[in-house]
Amino acid sequence: MARIMNIFLLMALITVLTIAYISPASAQNEMECPPTIEGLNECINHHYSQGDISNQGTYNSLLAKVDAAQAARDRGQVDTASNILNALIKQVSAQSSKNITPEVASHIIQHTQIVIENL
Repeated sequence: MARIMNIFLLMALITVLTIAYISPASAQNEMECPPTIEGLNECINHHYSQGDISNQGTYNSLLAKVDAAQAARDRGQVDTASNILNALIKQVSAQSSKNITPEVASHIIQHTQIVIENL
């Protein structure tokens, strides 16, 4: 009986820790990111406002690349837009663990790769 009680307590502890880990506070830091250049812009703005992108210069540089990619796409220059977004990926990769948290850097890179595929 004591062994069953210990197992039950362990399961309860795991449940509590799981709920604490997936709390509204962590959910607040996540958002739906449409696979578009506009969605990438929203994503970068969101993560800067959450503090996941900690340097304003890095933030401004990322937004400038997104804006340039959008302008290129609007002119029908898909290859140029793709090249600009690949430069953004390289910058995010270089800033991971420096001015961008590793989790968010990974997310932005994946998001950008999907945007490039959808150009």
